[in-house]
Amino acid sequence: MAAVAIYQKQPGIDLVLIDVRMPGLDGPQTLKALREIDGQVRCCFVSGDTGEYEQRELLTMGAEHIFEKPFALAELAGTIRGLIAR
Repeated sequence: MAAVAIYQKQPGIDLVLIDVRMPGLDGPQTLKALREIDGQVRCCFVSGDTGEYEQRELLTMGAEHIFEKPFALAELAGTIRGLIAR
């Protein structure tokens, strides 16, 4: 829920990174809550285990990319730069 509160208070966030499995709201639930604030919110999911969600399903929810743990910081930075530049 902290991500939702931060998003409400911080206009101009270009892209949100959301872990798929979190206590409380999971990643897809968090994205849904963010979409209630801003239907155009851009996001990438991060996960070592997507649990009940398949990657295709996460992409259908609107994720622009799914980072599978472990991943290199350079991969994260490069992909995010590319997505924001679009």
